[in-house]
Amino acid sequence: MRQVIWGTTLVALLLGLYLVLRPFLVPVLWAGIVTAASWPAFVRLRDRVGETWAAIGMTLFLVALVIAPILLLVWAVTHEITFLYAGLKSWLAGPRPGLPGWLAGLPWLGDWLSGMFDRVWSDPQEWQAWLGEEMAGSSRSILGLVGDVGRNILEGVAALFVAFFFFRHGDDLAGQGRRVFNRFIGEPRWPLVHATAETVRAVVYGLLLTAVAQGTLAGIGYWAAGVPAPALLGAATVLLALVPFGAPFVWLPVSVLLIAQGSTWQGIGLLIWGVTAVSTIDNLLRPLVISRVTRIPFLLVFFGVVGGV
Repeated sequence: MRQVIWGTTLVALLLGLYLVLRPFLVPVLWAGIVTAASWPAFVRLRDRVGETWAAIGMTLFLVALVIAPILLLVWAVTHEITFLYAGLKSWLAGPRPGLPGWLAGLPWLGDWLSGMFDRVWSDPQEWQAWLGEEMAGSSRSILGLVGDVGRNILEGVAALFVAFFFFRHGDDLAGQGRRVFNRFIGEPRWPLVHATAETVRAVVYGLLLTAVAQGTLAGIGYWAAGVPAPALLGAATVLLALVPFGAPFVWLPVSVLLIAQGSTWQGIGLLIWGVTAVSTIDNLLRPLVISRVTRIPFLLVFFGVVGGV
């Protein structure tokens, strides 16, 4: 009977805690993941400068780690939009272009593309009006996207704010959590919590190292293909590689653009490099890092990563 009362009390407390933290659940979860992943670095810093300054330093480091890529991405997008606008303006002011020969020579599709190209270019006002209508119709989606970005930024700021207190009071919170865990679930099962934290840390390390590796390999490919600003594109690849299937959104359009501009072999080479090297390293390096940290057999982690992507 006593265990039933304690269990009911725990469920009621957890339900109340959920109702209170529900608006902040995502930032708190992210703060917990980030804190667990960077806790060893925080402990080493704490031993040198103290708990408060270590918490401040780790939080500022995380702020820089988040803001710097965002600023880099904004600068890159602004630069590319300016370049695209200048190129489009020059293209429209010049003589009528023709469809690339390799594209016009495609079986079945080439004739249709040539006819479509001639029809569009014969009346530029028509496709400009169509483009304006499409842009007007997409305004709601753009506003929704801006709202999502703003909400994600606020959640990121909240997560960093919570992470500071997780760093500052992490030992106390862990001790209290362990006492509650042992009281209601049992101390013999506490190693499961430790194993979960180690797994989270391994997954985060694997994700970051894999993204850096993909960006480095992609940057080598951009440089070999003669693409302008290969380092900037490599950095963009690192950022998008943090998202599942994000890296191809950089090297694939670059490959297509190279082929469309007449650099056929460079574009094909970059495409092959992206498929065989950039995308493959994800399925090899991440399981290797996770298996080393968690001491789980590589083959099991490999199947989990490949099957869970």
